[in-house]
Amino acid sequence: MDKIKFFELLPEFKKAWIHGNKVKFSIQRFNKTTNELEYHDQKRALTDQDWFTHFSGRPIDSKAFVSGSLAICGAFEDDITKWICWDGDKPEEIEWIENKLIPWLEKNGIDYIYEFSANGRCHLWVMLDALPQIIAWSLVNQIHEETGGRTGECYPFGSRRQAVIRPPGGFHWRAKKVNDILWNDHQSNDPCFMLEAVIGARKVTEDVAKSLIKTKIPEPVVKVKRDRQIFRYFPQDLELPFDNLPNFLGSIASQCQSINTQIKGIRDQSL
Repeated sequence: MDKIKFFELLPEFKKAWIHGNKVKFSIQRFNKTTNELEYHDQKRALTDQDWFTHFSGRPIDSKAFVSGSLAICGAFEDDITKWICWDGDKPEEIEWIENKLIPWLEKNGIDYIYEFSANGRCHLWVMLDALPQIIAWSLVNQIHEETGGRTGECYPFGSRRQAVIRPPGGFHWRAKKVNDILWNDHQSNDPCFMLEAVIGARKVTEDVAKSLIKTKIPEPVVKVKRDRQIFRYFPQDLELPFDNLPNFLGSIASQCQSINTQIKGIRDQSL
C-alpha cells in the first residue's frame, strides 16, 4: 500500500462514505474459542487508524481473536444515507443484479461499484449525495419495481436499517483475501484504487433521485424535541424519623421527602 497516497485520499473518502460524528460501527473478528465470526460493537469514535487497519488487508492476530475489518452502519445522523448496497448471495439475486439492476443503473446514468465476493457472490454499491433516508428508500423501491426483482438484503433499509456491513477493502474471512472491486472497467483490490473509486463515483443527488421516483415520496417523520421542564421545589413539613437529629439534618429531613425516606430506611435497617 502507498501509505502517503492513502492518507491523502482518506479525508475525501470519509466525506463520501460517512455522515456526521456518531457513526455506528463494529470490528469483524474471528473467535478462536467458538470458531465463529463475530461483529464486536464499538462504543467509540471511528478513527483513521481503523480505516488503515481495514484497508491493510492484514487481520490482527491476538490470543483470543483475529480481528481487523470494519463493518459500518449506513443509518447516519439526521436520517442521511450516503450509499446503497445490494447484497447478492443467491444465484437468482446475482442474476438480477447483473442482468436487471446494472442495465437499469447504466440506462439512468448512475455509477456503481461492483464488489466480488466468495463463491461467486457480490455486493453492488451506489454512492449518494447525502440523501434523506426517505428519498433513498423511495429510490430503491422504484428500482425494485421497474426491474421486477430485488436482493434479500439491501443496506441500509428495511430489516438492514440498523445492521452493519463490511465496506470494500476489508479482509474477507471466507475468501481468505481482500476481494476485488470493478469500477470504470478496471478491476483491482488496491486500497488507493478503492478510495479513488468511492471518491470518483458520481453521487446520486436529491434532484436526480426525485426525477427517477414515479410515486409520491412519503413525508418524513418530524422528530419533535421536547422542552426540558423546569423543576420547582415545594418544601414540606414532614415528620422527623428521629427526635434528636442535628439541626441542619433535621431541617433537611423535615422539608425533603427523599432525604426523609432515606433516613427512615437507615433507621428501620438498624432496628
